[in-house]
Amino acid sequence: GKTQRAKERYEAKLTGRRRDEAEDEAKRTARQEQGRKSSQIKELFKQAEDMFVSERYDEAESAVRSILSVDPDNGEAKIMLDTVDRARSRLAFLELSEKRAREYREHWKQTQEATRIQGETETIVYPDDWKDLTFRRERLLDELQPEASAVDQAVRDKLRRPVTFGFTDSPLEDVVDFMRQVGDLNIVVDTRVLAAAGAGGYRVTLSLTEVPMEDALDFILDLVDL
Repeated sequence: GKTQRAKERYEAKLTGRRRDEAEDEAKRTARQEQGRKSSQIKELFKQAEDMFVSERYDEAESAVRSILSVDPDNGEAKIMLDTVDRARSRLAFLELSEKRAREYREHWKQTQEATRIQGETETIVYPDDWKDLTFRRERLLDELQPEASAVDQAVRDKLRRPVTFGFTDSPLEDVVDFMRQVGDLNIVVDTRVLAAAGAGGYRVTLSLTEVPMEDALDFILDLVDL
C-alpha cells in the first residue's frame, strides 16, 4: 500500500522533472539555433551589402537568396532582392547606352570621313560596312527603348524608311517641308530658330541616296549647325 503509493509519487515527480529538463533543453537548443540563424543572416546581409556597393549584383543576389533559404519570410531580404534586381537592370541599361553611344560616334565618324564635295552639292559616300553599321545601331536602339505604343512604333518605322533627295542652296523651310511630305511626319521647325538665322535664312546644299530618314535629318541639322 503505502510503499507502492510512495513509489508512484516518486516516479511521477521524476517523470515531471525529466519532462521539465527536456523542455528546458529544447528551449536552449531553439535559442541556440535562433542565435545561429541570426548570426548567419547578419553575415549574409553584410555580404550582400558589400557586393551591392561594389556593383557585383549577381553575388549580392546569391547572398540575399541564401537569407531567404534560411528565413523565407524575411521582409528586409525580399526588399533587398528587388533593389538588387533594379540596380542590375539599371547598370545593364547604362552599359548598353554607352555601347550605343560609342557605336553611333564611330558610325558618324566613318560617315563623315567618307564624305566628299562634288561641285556645289555635298554627296555622302558611305563606307562598305554602312548597312552593317546601320543595322547594329538600329538593333541597339530597339534594345534600349521600352516597349513602344503603336503610335510610337509607327513614327520609328517612318524614321527608318530610306529617302533620296538633292538640294542646292535651298531654304531650310523647303527642305523640312519636303521631308514632312515624303516621310509623312509632323516635322516642325521652331520659328525662333528660323528668326535667328537672319534675313537670308538657313540654306541647305545636300544630296543623299537611300538614307534612313532619321540620318537624313541629322545631316541636315548638322549642315545648318542646329
